[in-house]
Amino acid sequence: MERNSASSYSRVLLRLLAISIFATGCFAPSLAAQKEFIPTAAAKAEFDKGMAAWGNNWKAAAAHFRRAIALDPDYYEAYEDYMISSTKAAAEKLPTPAAKEQAAKKAAQLLIALYKRRARQHPKDPVYPWALGDYYEESDPALATNYFHLALKLDPHYAPAYEDLGGMADSRGNLVLSREDLRKAHEFWPDNASFWEVYAGSWASSDPIKAEQIALQMLAKFPQQALDVLNSLAAVEDPDSKRAREIEDLLWRKYPKQPDAGGWGLWPLFNFYMKSDPAKALDLATVMVKNNPKDDTWPSLRNYARAIIKANGLIANHKPAEALGFLAKVKFPNYAADSDVLEITRARAVSAEGKPSAAYADLVADYAKAPTRTLHAALSSQGSKLGKTEQQVEADVWARRSSDAKPGIPFTLTSFTTGKPVSLVDYKGKVFLLSFFFPECGPCHFEFPFLQQVLNKYKDRGFSILAVNGVPKQNSMVLPLFQGLGLGFLPLKGNDAILKAYKVFAFPTNFLYGADGRIYFNPRVEGAASERHLELEVAALLRHTKHPVPIRQRKSSNPDGQQSHTSGLSGVR
Repeated sequence: MERNSASSYSRVLLRLLAISIFATGCFAPSLAAQKEFIPTAAAKAEFDKGMAAWGNNWKAAAAHFRRAIALDPDYYEAYEDYMISSTKAAAEKLPTPAAKEQAAKKAAQLLIALYKRRARQHPKDPVYPWALGDYYEESDPALATNYFHLALKLDPHYAPAYEDLGGMADSRGNLVLSREDLRKAHEFWPDNASFWEVYAGSWASSDPIKAEQIALQMLAKFPQQALDVLNSLAAVEDPDSKRAREIEDLLWRKYPKQPDAGGWGLWPLFNFYMKSDPAKALDLATVMVKNNPKDDTWPSLRNYARAIIKANGLIANHKPAEALGFLAKVKFPNYAADSDVLEITRARAVSAEGKPSAAYADLVADYAKAPTRTLHAALSSQGSKLGKTEQQVEADVWARRSSDAKPGIPFTLTSFTTGKPVSLVDYKGKVFLLSFFFPECGPCHFEFPFLQQVLNKYKDRGFSILAVNGVPKQNSMVLPLFQGLGLGFLPLKGNDAILKAYKVFAFPTNFLYGADGRIYFNPRVEGAASERHLELEVAALLRHTKHPVPIRQRKSSNPDGQQSHTSGLSGVR
């Protein structure tokens, strides 16, 4: 996702990503619904052409969206996309960032003038004040709020205004107001797929069973949106939990009948099977390929499962060299699968070749870079075969991890809470996460509760999270957001200089610092599974500070002090 700018370039991407972000709580009794907006066929055709040109030809996309508006002046989605594409088109071929910014600003000013003129010409139409509010939503939230309320004054049932107000309230941490606005958006336009999806998602934290029930009600009419909700419910669960299996089994039964609805919600189930029974993973991927011909992810997962099964067979038949040659040709699907199985299978083949020390060194490197429980079990097993103790394995991992660490990047930023400067040198000797976000970033909101859980677990041992707002125009929203969500992060005021220094081009972006002031990891927390990985990373760095490790953790062979989960992958032979 692109970084925000005054011209709201990232608006659509933000909205698409924010679909998986759920407000909490329940909804009040129904309100009387009013007939919602449905675009004319001709306008919808132009809109679809604009979306097809999106990102490839901004000028053409803008032209299609403008024609969609001309054909149907109430087409609210077309206004939003026209704003983004037209400012993009004005700036895309200019040679310098300054020239691009100036051209985009000029194009935006022309748009604002156009919408204001249309609002005067059509004083009873809510779409024009709504469009103005949508434009200002990120750069001037107070002004945007005024425009949204003006739209509602013209039409008290205008759902797009309530949907945006709900999102803005959520960005300020006002979950009560957010829930109320989202309720109205759905109930005034009950057959709008997007509003229905947000309505279902709003139950996710307080009542996930209710969210699931609503998603199942949506399935026949809006399969894509319904499955997005179910996928999100599965993603936030611990991948080994009974609840995760129940949701994934539900998706497994329902999903294959919906060929165009995506499939990322079943990736965790595929990865679970890859570790416990690769044949089941292959069966799952094969069915998904058959029933979802437009999805290019599952063919790569199917090929990956086939490769692992083939390599396991070669190793069992004492042909490790052939297995390694076969594995070298695997095109690993990074975005959908974790690499544990591939790395452990490769290490098994290397060890079977008579190179147990090389297999151990490979696992050390893999675990040092991305610690997981599965890798730890395999590493411990291989280390014990070489006569190494857990302490020696830990020392080897730390030596490799330390050699791979990157120098810290100095910063001095102002604290939102105290107004005082906060610098990198202030955190020498401490483990902390430097997290870049902005208040209206959907993926950031999704990540917040997982980060908070890691903070809760390790804050007594000195771990902290420094959260840098990367969009200064939203500074006024930061403290209300953190207070409303109950976040224990230290909020800092960001600027262009620190974004440039850390090369932050998307949000969220995270840097995990060790006690020596160096960067060891760049975690991205997208659910319960990656939260667990972050816990392992933090725990590993804390073991190398002055804060003592609790006795129960020192006695455990598991790196985060919890009982190990065994599987067929734990031994490297």
